[in-house]
Amino acid sequence: MRSLCPSPRVQLQAREKCLKEVKLLQELRHENIIRYHDSFFEEGVLFIVFEWAAGGDLKKVVREAAKPLDESVIWSYFTQIGEGLRHMHDLRMVRYARLHVRR
Repeated sequence: MRSLCPSPRVQLQAREKCLKEVKLLQELRHENIIRYHDSFFEEGVLFIVFEWAAGGDLKKVVREAAKPLDESVIWSYFTQIGEGLRHMHDLRMVRYARLHVRR
């Protein structure tokens, strides 16, 4: 059974967890990671403001491609993602990840 209105203690724990995540986002400074700008609570909802990504996200790029992406483009994206993850790992923000590949 799930409560639709969690207890104040659960809400406080969730809020504290969110604020820890925001603190981590504030520390991220890397060219391959979307930059954090601000965050605020409004009516109990956390809003996080990131820099604008004019080209959209990778999912959009892949879906809107008229043809399969060239291998060099794929390697470029892969490298950029890897560099961002390495930066987070170096800051001890990422310690262990399990990647699942869908076939």
